[in-house]
Amino acid sequence: MKNYFWLFLSVIWSGLILYLSFFNPISDNSSNPWFENQDKVGHLVFYAVFSFILIKMFSLEIIVKNSIVSGATVAFIFGVLIEFSQHFFTLDRDGNFLDVFANFLGVLFQVILINSFPDFFYHHTKK
Repeated sequence: MKNYFWLFLSVIWSGLILYLSFFNPISDNSSNPWFENQDKVGHLVFYAVFSFILIKMFSLEIIVKNSIVSGATVAFIFGVLIEFSQHFFTLDRDGNFLDVFANFLGVLFQVILINSFPDFFYHHTKK
């Protein structure tokens, strides 16, 4: 029997992204971010983690031939769809090309990490 931990985690993480993208109220302008471009760094980190989770899911639970490409593609398309949806379906949010670019950089960062350290990523326990 398969353990669907990564599938479950991908659903939770995508739900968190959806919540933060559509339902989390935007803070007022009186609060200053900790640093410049904090939002873009958040996009990068969230999508790096999201692509990692998807790649693990595709490599361990939903076996596909090239799990890295599949996971990275799904994460990037999800990010693009979120930004388009924010632009067309919300009044208090706007879709932003720089957010899409930050999402892409997060996915790319994760792909580079996985390709640079395959032994860590493909670590299997001994039987």
